[in-house]
Amino acid sequence: MAKDKEDKKEKLLSPEEQAASFFNQKERKTQHYNFEKNHDYKTPCSSLLLTSDMEGGLNPGAHRFMGVAESGKTSAALDFMFNFFQERKSKRRGIYVKAEGRLSDNVILRSGVKFVFSPDDWIDGTTLVVESNVFEFVFDFLNSMVKNNQTETEYFIIIDSMDMLIKEDDIEKPTNKSLQVAGGAVMTATFLKKSSLILAKRGHTCIFISQYRETIRADQNAPAAAPRQGTASGGHAAEHGANWAFEFLKPREWKKGGDAIRENDDENGIKIGHICRMKVHKSPNETTGREFSYPIRYKQSAAKSVWIERELADLMLAWAWIEVKGAGWMIVDPTRAKEIKTATGFDFPEKIQGMPNLYKTLEENPAVCDYLFKFFLKLISSK
Repeated sequence: MAKDKEDKKEKLLSPEEQAASFFNQKERKTQHYNFEKNHDYKTPCSSLLLTSDMEGGLNPGAHRFMGVAESGKTSAALDFMFNFFQERKSKRRGIYVKAEGRLSDNVILRSGVKFVFSPDDWIDGTTLVVESNVFEFVFDFLNSMVKNNQTETEYFIIIDSMDMLIKEDDIEKPTNKSLQVAGGAVMTATFLKKSSLILAKRGHTCIFISQYRETIRADQNAPAAAPRQGTASGGHAAEHGANWAFEFLKPREWKKGGDAIRENDDENGIKIGHICRMKVHKSPNETTGREFSYPIRYKQSAAKSVWIERELADLMLAWAWIEVKGAGWMIVDPTRAKEIKTATGFDFPEKIQGMPNLYKTLEENPAVCDYLFKFFLKLISSK
């Protein structure tokens, strides 16, 4: 009898042994990712200010960019993709889903990203353009690349946009037949349910772009619906599945106090850029509800659209490298001026009058900008 009790005691499983036994069952191994290593990193953008606000940039997983037309969603997504390749090009590839049919030569030139249009030309460091808006084709392709990833390649994916994807059954419907109700929201929910976890776990980054939509209520006296993240399509699943959710705001066009950047900072001058503004609707670093912004310069190429010289000028002021005195004079800290000279050989002026002249000094000295960019990026990254 004593031996029987001892045998029963030996057969008892601890909680950890029971969990391991369950996780290791053959039919369960494809249903979890517990035994896989984490691929965690951050992808910065070309803006030091935005990278700082995001505490390093985008982490692997799904992210949502929404907003009105021409608010900067695609340009910002491509800028992150460009920087994704800068750390290393081996075992890193991009996928751009061209669902809206728009990827102009201008956008390609401005982005600095190397695009290919045939799988035969797709190599590390390049981005394959998927010219399809059929939901099943797009999702099954992405699912195949992410799940059957024998080379452990890290992918940066942009879907531009979720609103233009259509289900295969709806393509064949005649124009007098209605499409699936809330089809965009259903497809977004399906995509995120199947992809969010595996994207984050295996080190892939996906930006899905959503269009602006008006909220229309049939009964104005009815109780308001649950709060939404911004005014974009996609349903509530898009709100829960994304790590970062940005609403890109339309630039304010009026001259004084607007978002336009004009020549010589003259409110009557030619428009040469603008301030890109975005509202944070979801974040992993407690910045939800805040508004981020960074300066954009027009007619640039190779990922140079972010007006980094203006950002550097602001950072020099913020970190007390420069002190503003009367009549617009800015006094440069002698110690910092000496550091710049040691690093670049450039004699930074002891004093500069007016922000336009500070911008000009930086723009005319790329070596100084490069030094300051690396200095502040290191400072930001170590925060």
